[in-house]
Amino acid sequence: MRLAGIIGLVASVWIPMAAQAQIDRGQQGRPTQPSAVAPVGVAKSSIYSETEYVSGHEGFTQKKKGQLVVTADGVGFFDNKGQQVFAVPIRSIRNAEHNRDIRDPSVGKKLLFGALAGDRKQDFLTLTTETDSTAEGIVFKVKQNVATGIVAKVNFYARKAHGDNTEAPEAGAPSVAAAGGEKPPLVSETSAVTVRPVAVSGSGSASAPAPTSNPAFRSNNELNQNTEFRLATGDAQRLGLVTGYREIGPDTLAVDLSDEAMTSTSTEPHLGRVFAGYRSVTSRSQGSTLLLQHGGQSVGEFTTHGLARGDWR
Repeated sequence: MRLAGIIGLVASVWIPMAAQAQIDRGQQGRPTQPSAVAPVGVAKSSIYSETEYVSGHEGFTQKKKGQLVVTADGVGFFDNKGQQVFAVPIRSIRNAEHNRDIRDPSVGKKLLFGALAGDRKQDFLTLTTETDSTAEGIVFKVKQNVATGIVAKVNFYARKAHGDNTEAPEAGAPSVAAAGGEKPPLVSETSAVTVRPVAVSGSGSASAPAPTSNPAFRSNNELNQNTEFRLATGDAQRLGLVTGYREIGPDTLAVDLSDEAMTSTSTEPHLGRVFAGYRSVTSRSQGSTLLLQHGGQSVGEFTTHGLARGDWR
C-alpha cells in the first residue's frame, strides 16, 4: 500500500511536468511567425495587432486576421501586410463595446494539468454603426486586455464627431454608452433591483405585449425606442440567433434562443450587444440581466460579469 501511494504521488507530479516539457519542446521547434507590417503613416499607439475580424460588415463574410487602427477619422481594419481591408468612418459609429467570453478548459486539459489548466478567455469588440441606408454590428476578436482601451478611444472620438461633450460612464462598466445616442432617463439607485422569476410564460415573440399588471414591465415597443437596443436585438433576430424577448421584471429581460444559437460562435458577442443595449435602457444598472431560455427552459444568463451558461445544449 505504501509503495502504491508513493507511485501515485510521483505520477501526479511527473505527468504534468512531462506534458509541459513536451509543449515547450514543440514551441521551440515551431517556426517563428513573422511580425505584421504596420500601416504606413500610422502612429504605433493607434495600431492594435493580433485582431481578427469576425462578422457584421457588409461584403465581408469570412473571418480574417489583421490589425485594427483607431484614429479620430474612424476605425480601419488592415491585413498583416499593412494593406487596408475596410474602414469605418467615425461619424457612422454610434457605439463601441467590449465583451469577454470565458470558457472552462476541456476535460482532457483538466486531467493533464489539473489546477494549472486555467480558463480560456476571448475578448470581443463590437462597433454599432448607422448610416442613412443601413446599420451594422461589426465584431472583432482582439488581444486580451486591450479591448477596454479601444472602446474608450473609439467612443471618445465618436462623441466628439457627433458633438456630444457629455462625460463618459463610470470606470469599470463593461460597455460604453452609445456615442451621440439617446440618454436614458435618470432613476434612483433603489430602482436597480434584479428579479429572478421561477418560470416565464408567453410565446416569446418580439411583438408580444408585456404584462400590464406591473408598471415596471415595458413593452417591446417601448424598449425599441432606444436605438442601440433596437439595432442589437434586430441583428440577433435577423441572424436567427434570437427568436423573441420581453421584459419580465425590473432590469430583467427574458431572451429566447434558437437552436442555431446553442452552437454558433456568434451567439456570445451578439448577446453582449443585446445586453449593452438593454443596459442603456436601464440607466446602466449593475443589476441588469438577460435571462436566457431555449425550448422553454432556462439555459443561462448574461450580466455585467458576462455570459454564465447553465443547461447549454
